[in-house]
Amino acid sequence: MSQADDASSHNQWKGLLLWPLVVAVLFVLPSLNDGLVSDDYELIAEGTIRTSDHILEALTESGMAGFYRPVPRLLLGINRAIHGLHPFGYHFINALVHAAVVIVLVKLLSTVTAGTAVPLIAGVLFAGHFVHVEPVYWVSARNELLAALLYLAALLCIAREEKRLRIAALAVFFLALLTKETAVTLPFTVVLVTIYRIGGSYAERIRCGLRSGLPFAGVLGVYGLLRWSAGADWPWSSREVGFGIDPYLIVKNIEQYTVQLLVPVRSLMDLQSIDTYGTVTSAVRSDGSDAGIWPWLLLGAVLLIAGIWIAIRIGGNSAAAGLVFTATTALPFLFMDNTGLRYMYLPSAGFVLTVAACLTGLAGRWTDATQGEVIQWWLLRVIVCILLLLSLEQTRWWDEAGRLCASTVDRVLTHAATVPTGTGLYVFDIPRRLHGAYVFHNGFEEAVRMNNPGSSRSILDGERMLEQEGVLPDGIMIFRLNEPVAK
Repeated sequence: MSQADDASSHNQWKGLLLWPLVVAVLFVLPSLNDGLVSDDYELIAEGTIRTSDHILEALTESGMAGFYRPVPRLLLGINRAIHGLHPFGYHFINALVHAAVVIVLVKLLSTVTAGTAVPLIAGVLFAGHFVHVEPVYWVSARNELLAALLYLAALLCIAREEKRLRIAALAVFFLALLTKETAVTLPFTVVLVTIYRIGGSYAERIRCGLRSGLPFAGVLGVYGLLRWSAGADWPWSSREVGFGIDPYLIVKNIEQYTVQLLVPVRSLMDLQSIDTYGTVTSAVRSDGSDAGIWPWLLLGAVLLIAGIWIAIRIGGNSAAAGLVFTATTALPFLFMDNTGLRYMYLPSAGFVLTVAACLTGLAGRWTDATQGEVIQWWLLRVIVCILLLLSLEQTRWWDEAGRLCASTVDRVLTHAATVPTGTGLYVFDIPRRLHGAYVFHNGFEEAVRMNNPGSSRSILDGERMLEQEGVLPDGIMIFRLNEPVAK
């Protein structure tokens, strides 16, 4: 390649990155003022690094709830060593990781697709997609960001078709597994990408695809042994996640995640009422015994199939590739009996590829190609403005949830100072959720301990203890947060 070509390629690359990064910065800025909530306190405490033994524990022992995720655990430990409990440092790292994912995604798409329109549009849409509010704004969901970054980086190494980079891809894949176990789909994705990119007969493409995925399957085997030695849970025995092969569950999850990628569900429910999200979530998690839900599921399946057909007709191979990537990376979540917008962080990369391919395909079908491109870019600007406005709406609740956590801890500690030493204080009416944002869904007891180090007082989540034990012990004091503060 000549110097002129190299310079042109470099300038084109900078141009591709500019607008996705601008949108990413605008998307993450509101989160930098958010506080710590819910599981944040438990995970930060678990990741504490004071000695080399703590590092060894993170690498060799299962973590909270039986998960084995040493990479985000150690990163949180570094965060705490530098920032203490100041929220800004934690949210700043989340923001940096999200921006890095945007960069890697744009680079990957510019490598595997023709032209610049699809990578640019997909990068911009990914940078500000409303489904990313939870994983980016919630410190506890950092594992989703890190896993996506490593997953896409491994694919980028493979797409560059250099031997040394394929070896690097194996190491990156191993780190992705140590970040979140859902990275297990990468070998399958590697096989599909290889089949998609090479020529030749269909049988030869399949053989090449299987050969390319074999080393990654080997890494997966090593990870399985490491996870087993650490005593971590497996999907079928998880203490935290309900996992099963149930046709109703799978169909329901496919349709609900499709809706969440297409429609700003969280924002609409937040605007409706403070209780709407919790009510709808409970309905979504129903067991399917209500016969009235099946017609809606069937209708949803028909609409989904029709939508897939239309997308492929308009967007061609790129749209199909995006849909396959979304389905592959979302596969582990289709068997889980719970929900979470954070689960769609990596799958949304395939979704935005499909949308970008469809927008480009529509522009190409316009009678006047120039006018089609103008309409395409104005439509993209409108979509981005809507996405950023939705993120501002959602961050209000995450910001308020963080403030509510802090004020709740302050109020409890103020009251605890009046309780005799050695007397257990059981706290009730702890705020659990604020619209779609978590407050103390979990983590109350750890938050109190971390904000009052060295105290010998026993301050417990009364409702959780009552659920677990069925009865409260004698000789305790009860503090109800919904009682008015004495003046």
